[in-house]
Formats: sequence, structure tokens, C-alpha cells
Amino acid sequence: MRPDLVIDPAAPIADGICFDDLHGLPGGAVAALAARGLVWLTSFRADGRCYFGAVIAATEAQAAQIADARGLGEVIDGQLMETVT
Repeated sequence: MRPDLVIDPAAPIADGICFDDLHGLPGGAVAALAARGLVWLTSFRADGRCYFGAVIAATEAQAAQIADARGLGEVIDGQLMETVT
């Protein structure tokens, strides 16, 4: 994590990079992706806080590549298997 990282106070955006691939998706779409095992939960620390996001990918390895490419220091915490409405 870079010390100059700017986090948007109202959206999952850090330095102009959205760190939650589910942001803005309707609940039904999120549920369908989760049921297919395509949602990976992420986290990173900035400004003494922990931020959580998600990556849509077929495998954990692909999710880690996407998270790494964002350059925010995200780690893969696990897989979202289902949602509750």
C-alpha cells in the first residue's frame, strides 16, 4: 500500500481504481455470480483502516492476478458462495 493512496469516501474507489467489481450490480446478478463460484472477496489496508472489495474471476489465481494488477495491495480473503436477501 502506498502512503499517498486516496480513498473515495462514498464509493469503493482508491486512486481512481474501483476495488469492488460488484459495485453497482443488481442483487440478482451478484447472487448468480456467487452461485457459480465467480466472486472472490478482497481486502487491503490504507490510512489505518481495512477496506473490503470483490473480484469477479473463474479461479482464485485469476482473482489474485486482477487484485495485484490494481496495485492497491489487495489480498484474496475467500470466495463468496451465496448471498442473503
